[in-house]
Amino acid sequence: LPRVTGIASCETRENDWCNVVTCHVGESSAYVWHLKKAAIGQHVLTPPQSSPDAPAPAVTAVAISPCGNTALVATEKGSIDKFNMQSGIHRE
Repeated sequence: LPRVTGIASCETRENDWCNVVTCHVGESSAYVWHLKKAAIGQHVLTPPQSSPDAPAPAVTAVAISPCGNTALVATEKGSIDKFNMQSGIHRE
């Protein structure tokens, strides 16, 4: 993966599922990590595109809710998307 540009973590659920999320230079997805296992997680958090023909915008910022259940992923186009940390599913 390219250089990390943003990172967020939460200790609340570290024994249950991934508890770190990162964004990287030029990447259109964010990546989850399990700090306790020192390993990348199985989910990749990719914000939905507004148009299938447009290039996917890069992810520029990430955050995790204090409860550790939700990741927020922001793109260079100004969108902010919410994902479940346990399942990786995009939430409306």
